[in-house]
Amino acid sequence: MKYSIGEKVTNLLTGKEGIIIGTKEKAYKPKTDPYNRKEIYPDENMDYLFMIKKAELNNKIEYSGMMSVLESHLKKYKNCGQQRI
Repeated sequence: MKYSIGEKVTNLLTGKEGIIIGTKEKAYKPKTDPYNRKEIYPDENMDYLFMIKKAELNNKIEYSGMMSVLESHLKKYKNCGQQRI
């Protein structure tokens, strides 16, 4: 896999910025989930779970919503490190 969990990326199809939260090998484990899921994997035939960046205030980034994406639809942020989620 080209990207790892916690890596900041841009979705080339939507133009949205966000962060990788899960891969097809390693599930995202939400603290709470309305459907009571313990682990969430990307949809079938997709590579990553992508959490969409909503806003950034006072060095805090707020994320809202997630989607399954293909590796070819992502591009790494320039000049950024990884962020813990």
